[in-house]
Amino acid sequence: MAGQIYIPLPTADSIRLLRLAPGSNDDHITCELEIFSLNKAPTYEALSYVWGNPQPAASILNRGLAQTVTPNLEKALRRLRQPDRERVIWADAICINQEDIHERECQVLLMQAIYNQASKVLVWLGDDEFGQAEKALRVINLASVEKWASLRWLFERPWFSRTWIIQEVAFADSIIMIGQ
Repeated sequence: MAGQIYIPLPTADSIRLLRLAPGSNDDHITCELEIFSLNKAPTYEALSYVWGNPQPAASILNRGLAQTVTPNLEKALRRLRQPDRERVIWADAICINQEDIHERECQVLLMQAIYNQASKVLVWLGDDEFGQAEKALRVINLASVEKWASLRWLFERPWFSRTWIIQEVAFADSIIMIGQ
């Protein structure tokens, strides 16, 4: 399947960008990958997230072909998708051919530039059915126990456990946190 979805990157500074098609919340995620020289890439946003548990696997349509992604990435793409316009995103699990070790090694060397050149870095903290992350980010008066608990809960999110987040956020010009 990887051979059908991934065309080899032509140069050392090439990257793939994901064109996320518009759709409603219930629509299947559809997208396509395009290759660009990093220096000539269109405006894009980089996604920072935790891959999470790969099971049960989720599926998106990439140029009409089914591509397996982690449930957490599928949720992030669903949340990021606009109803009326496409969105151009760089997300490592899709934009890098994970089955090609040489490509992965080369793309890791470009990570600083990829995140630095992104118009925004979108931080996906995951589902937040109780609104705790939003509460934590809005905390101004940290005196109450309840508000401290919300802040602690925010920093216990899986995204904060990743070493890569430091690089991803440090090189970003603009950061937007997303999640429900």
